[in-house]
Amino acid sequence: TASRRRCAKTASSLGGRAALVLTRWRADRPAAVDNAILLTKREAEEHDTAGSTEAVPAEAAAAIEAALAAARTEERAEPVAGGGLLASLQL
Repeated sequence: TASRRRCAKTASSLGGRAALVLTRWRADRPAAVDNAILLTKREAEEHDTAGSTEAVPAEAAAAIEAALAAARTEERAEPVAGGGLLASLQL
């Protein structure tokens, strides 16, 4: 999840020449609207290598969890036929 063009994990500015990727917030859960975050490629590689959310600062983790919970609520309210875009991604 991204807010105000900022990385979900580090709050660094997104855009410019940095490659952006979606990755799973929790590696033990499948790719879904409520488990996808937008990071720079470098940050995503670090996040995926760590294999857990424990290295993420508590404040950032809480904000990410809140945004993903909101996405979960919105998805339940307005289901997308076929499971939506993330259903077809292999993250």
